[in-house]
Amino acid sequence: SSLENTDPQTALDWASSLHGTERDNALGSVIGRLANDNPEAAAAALDQLPDSNRRSSLVQQIAMNWANTDPNAALQWVETAAGSGSYDSAVSQILSRLGQNDPTSAADYISQMDSGNAKSSSISNLASQWAQNDVQSALAWAQQLPADNTQDAQARKSAYQNILNTWANSDPASAAAYLQNLSPGDANLNTAANNIARLWAQTDPNTALNWANNLQDPAMRTAALGTAVSQLANTDPQSAYNYVSQLPAGNDTNKMLGSVISTWSSQDPAKAADLLASSNLSGAALESAGIAPALLATPLSRVTQAQYAHLTHLLRHRLRDELWGLCSRPVPPGAFAQTCRLLVGCRTLGE
Repeated sequence: SSLENTDPQTALDWASSLHGTERDNALGSVIGRLANDNPEAAAAALDQLPDSNRRSSLVQQIAMNWANTDPNAALQWVETAAGSGSYDSAVSQILSRLGQNDPTSAADYISQMDSGNAKSSSISNLASQWAQNDVQSALAWAQQLPADNTQDAQARKSAYQNILNTWANSDPASAAAYLQNLSPGDANLNTAANNIARLWAQTDPNTALNWANNLQDPAMRTAALGTAVSQLANTDPQSAYNYVSQLPAGNDTNKMLGSVISTWSSQDPAKAADLLASSNLSGAALESAGIAPALLATPLSRVTQAQYAHLTHLLRHRLRDELWGLCSRPVPPGAFAQTCRLLVGCRTLGE
């Protein structure tokens, strides 16, 4: 260990003189130490080490450190030195470093890569990095990305989403204005629209709601508006309820009302119960399940098992409460399934 720090070349010569596993272990230790101070020399010495998990780990270590001083040289080396098990990770690390200071060079290298996981991951990472410093250049780059096959098309979509999500974190109003001008359904940016709506509603809920409600794409509008309403309901359920109450009647509006009332019930259960009783949610849910609301006035009326199952399913989703308001607080979706998973290893319910 002392020789590795003071005279790495002598340490390498000594390690090379050993045999078998002892040689490989000693070489790995020396090269690992050398990679931190002189990654180029470590890269040259790596040829003495056979393929193994240790070698793959050293490839990544050398790539990461070399990328700090000369990422282009590191990329050239890793193309020949990295095995299939370490190439993706090593290239990703180098491009991440290069993208911080020279995103254009990183983009040029990515354009020469074959389609695959390494290329897709590199595109996604560079999109987020570039957008932090220059959104417009990042968008221009994403627009010219190829979509010749399914994987490349998905990578292009991911780049768009990452750029808009990063933009929304710093300037949701500008990101929203850009998204508003896209053609309906362009790049399937529902995720980005939801993120913009959520972040914008935290600082300017009224503007965020109006923007979401005026989106051209129906699916994007419904999703973004629901997200903005849910965000507002967390801090001001009364305002959220008032806004949704002014929207045209329909299934989407009922879902938003149910979401608001469910959120409100955790703060004021009595008020939420009154709102639920005065709203048309109960009747709408019954009709959606194929149950005539008039049956509630008939003591001997009955519903089928399928109707009851449909009704409870609707209530769980619209109220975001797995027990449909039966408890003092909503039971979050997924809680029952998680409870069942935890019970699997118990011998009795008492445990």
